[in-house]
Amino acid sequence: WHGKRVLELGAGTGLVAISLAAEGAQVWATDGNPKVVQCAGRNVQGAGDLPGRISLEVFDWNSDEDLHRIQAAGPWDVILGSDLVYPGNAGRRCVASNDDKPPADVTLLSLLGSLASYETEVILALKDRTGEVERFIDHVANKPETWRLTQAPSETIMPEFRALPTLAVLHLQRLPLGT
Repeated sequence: WHGKRVLELGAGTGLVAISLAAEGAQVWATDGNPKVVQCAGRNVQGAGDLPGRISLEVFDWNSDEDLHRIQAAGPWDVILGSDLVYPGNAGRRCVASNDDKPPADVTLLSLLGSLASYETEVILALKDRTGEVERFIDHVANKPETWRLTQAPSETIMPEFRALPTLAVLHLQRLPLGT
């Protein structure tokens, strides 16, 4: 991870960002909830000096202003996120702008298209509760000219998580036009 430019969506506590920065990554850790970002900031401060760097940012996926700010900070070697399409975030009041926008699974794919270059690796760990992960995978499958999607085989997932049939670790890569 040394020297990689990483965008984390849904940073939560900041633990992933801290771990990546400990490996030398330059991490932009984002979350749509300002209070979550504030708490993650306390955890980042508590981690002390790290070989990499962490920038914490509020990022409302439905805000053009936020999107342009995050795009300007790129390009990204890796975009990653965990549990981004849970039911409370999949079209229901995660942020105020969700009232008049598509569900998070639709929004996430559009967002990734705006942020990922052809060289960006996208890694998502998603837990399915009510079909939202399957819908996300279907959205990707309906755009085969745009995305290559692979799902990590269960044997590559940590043993404590392998038995969860609702866990999907997805790798996405944008495809150049005309491929």
